Amino acid sequence: MDGETQLRALLTKLDATDPPVSVTDIVAPFRVLQKDLEEQGIPIPESLRYELIAYTLIGRIGQEDESRWGTYYGPMAVFSDNEGKEYDAPDLESITEGALEYWQNRHRATSNIVARMRYADLIWDFSKTVAGSNPDVEYAQSVIDSTIDLLKKGWYESVRHAWLAIERALSVALSINDKARVAKVRDELIRYENSVCNDESPGSWGRSFDLLVLNKSVDLPDVQEDRIILDLEGRLARVVSPDEGTPISPLAVDHATFRLANYYSRKDRWDDVKRVMRLYRDAHLELANSPAVSASISAAWLQRVADALRAKGMRDDAKVVLSRLEHVQGRIGEELTSHSHEVSISKEELDHWLDDITAGRIDEVFSRVAHYFVPRREQIEEQIKDLAEKAPLQALIQNVITDENGRALGTVGSV
Repeated sequence: MDGETQLRALLTKLDATDPPVSVTDIVAPFRVLQKDLEEQGIPIPESLRYELIAYTLIGRIGQEDESRWGTYYGPMAVFSDNEGKEYDAPDLESITEGALEYWQNRHRATSNIVARMRYADLIWDFSKTVAGSNPDVEYAQSVIDSTIDLLKKGWYESVRHAWLAIERALSVALSINDKARVAKVRDELIRYENSVCNDESPGSWGRSFDLLVLNKSVDLPDVQEDRIILDLEGRLARVVSPDEGTPISPLAVDHATFRLANYYSRKDRWDDVKRVMRLYRDAHLELANSPAVSASISAAWLQRVADALRAKGMRDDAKVVLSRLEHVQGRIGEELTSHSHEVSISKEELDHWLDDITAGRIDEVFSRVAHYFVPRREQIEEQIKDLAEKAPLQALIQNVITDENGRALGTVGSV
């Protein structure tokens, strides 16, 4: 059986499959088929390559991000050879007009809503880049309508995937200035958040605020905006004073506080700014008293709280936090553990080094010692860059220099 026949059988099975089914679920059998055909020496049909491309492209993560191609979708991975030349997988050149035509045919043929949405979104995203022409608006409408349908049926594989899809649908609806569909996405976004929100899981709430309240392009009725703000207020009240036995979640406190504080700042409601920032302050002061939280972690959080209060002009409140911070930093030394590593230097090596560095006149010795021991800026910068490449996560973390009691003397980074 040739590859095209086997692919048609696979697509027939896909089209008869009811979601929930994820993009990962869809691409898996295509990869199996590709491997089987290669092992049997059967040519890979172009249509199979188009399917593999369709389901291995990755959509952007945030509102401001875009792929290296300037599109919403981008390569699944980027590789570099020994000379530093980069290769995309899949690459943009593999997305041809033939691929677009194939996806258009599949969009018309398939009854699988996940597949239909993916084909429509790829056509909408790549037509201008690949073919130099604007796609028909029906593909944008298909993306939006399919997203809403999947949300209503609860067919997204995770809350995270649902949020990414909602954000994409809203962006597409705004790009075609379809006010009716913008309103539908808006209402479904609010409904979905209310259905999945959990105070202790900050990733499950706050998106209606981010995507609607902060988005001037969305027509948000006052009654909906007020409801979103009241929900955030209620959530903040609960996370700063959780039920007995439930620890305060600093991430949840931050998640609610900064949204409300920024909202009230924009509205010039400074009494409300101070109110929510003090709830934030008090929650972190309470956390700093908890024996379950280490002094080093408490100090990091309190420093952040003090900085946030100063940024809002609340210097007296910041002083209260800094006073507590100084006390917490004094406990860090008690938690620190020592680690030693022994290095052996022979007496002959040490004598040889001393003879070299102390030879000659006294002014020459001082000059040599200074040259040897004073750090050189260029060398330090190269070392930092090298460490940042070898340990990128560590390079993102601010380092705090402390005295023997754990009190902060200075900070370095992040790089």
